[in-house]
Amino acid sequence: MAKFCSSCGAELKDAAKFCAVCGMKNEIPDSDGQEQTESVMPIVEQPPPAPAVQPVQTDVRTAKPMSSAKYWINIFFMSLPLIGLIISILLSIKKEPSNSRNLARAMIFFSVVSIVVCVIMAVLLYIYTQTIEGLHFTIFGIKLF
Repeated sequence: MAKFCSSCGAELKDAAKFCAVCGMKNEIPDSDGQEQTESVMPIVEQPPPAPAVQPVQTDVRTAKPMSSAKYWINIFFMSLPLIGLIISILLSIKKEPSNSRNLARAMIFFSVVSIVVCVIMAVLLYIYTQTIEGLHFTIFGIKLF
């Protein structure tokens, strides 16, 4: 007669005292023919499951919307050549989230990209004018090279 583990349901050998799958002690019949009913802890104890860590949810909409007048004023002052970069840096280091801080960070990125493109164009123009002799640029009658 096949016996099965009362804990996990795995098939047990007739002479097995413990389950080979979960380690639970088999219920052995007493001398009266009755099975023991006391539960025995398994030999191999599993550690308790770790509590699930809930991700911290932050509200990304904490900043008030910026009015269009304030937006255009910020754009105007941040577009000034040197003063705008300083204003953008000062506005971008604010601690609390705000739309002006995000706009300032975007303007800093735009300024850096613009400077890199201007430097690349200046180097390419210099290389181009040095390779072609006698090339002169005139704009409105003003000789540039």
